[in-house]
Amino acid sequence: IAAFGPCWTSPFVRARQTAAILSEGTEVQWRIDDMLSEQHYGESANIEALMNIKARIRTGEEKTKSLWSFYFNGGENHTQLDSRFRGFVRERLMSEVGVEQSLIVAHAGLINVARYHIESMLPEDYDAHEMRDHGDVANGALLIYTRQNPNNQADVRDAYQWRRLVRPMQEITDGSAEWDEFPSVRTYTSADLLEQINNLD
Repeated sequence: IAAFGPCWTSPFVRARQTAAILSEGTEVQWRIDDMLSEQHYGESANIEALMNIKARIRTGEEKTKSLWSFYFNGGENHTQLDSRFRGFVRERLMSEVGVEQSLIVAHAGLINVARYHIESMLPEDYDAHEMRDHGDVANGALLIYTRQNPNNQADVRDAYQWRRLVRPMQEITDGSAEWDEFPSVRTYTSADLLEQINNLD
């Protein structure tokens, strides 16, 4: 953990507890930032209500077919959360000169919109991922991004292009937490766009 530059954590108690455990026995200094808080779900601010919303979207009971476009009454929609994450990157991470890597402790909602942004997802990609019971980033999981090719240290890209998801109690050496490559910027032809539209009908 000492190899990281700035270390950031959400102000929520459970995030600060995680940060404290990660850096226990070291002199690592954490920065607490409200921009890393969990998504505000408004009237749906508990896991049972959120699972109920997902179930209604799956069965077609909701007007929208997309969790990405769902408006949480009194809360923060995914577009707003995505804007908050982009603001954090712009105002915090990009302002750090010469920093090669940072560590962030945050929550599933924010992590998933960060993935949407970093991995250049489409709304339907986000839905396919998030419509699982609670996504695949469990409490205590590590989501690692790198610009350096894990198989060739001399190959360094301009943007993140590899990710590794390590779940709690999972051994990196057991082969189940391998690096995945993804396109940092996705482009589409006219035919691609029409196919996407047809698949959404």
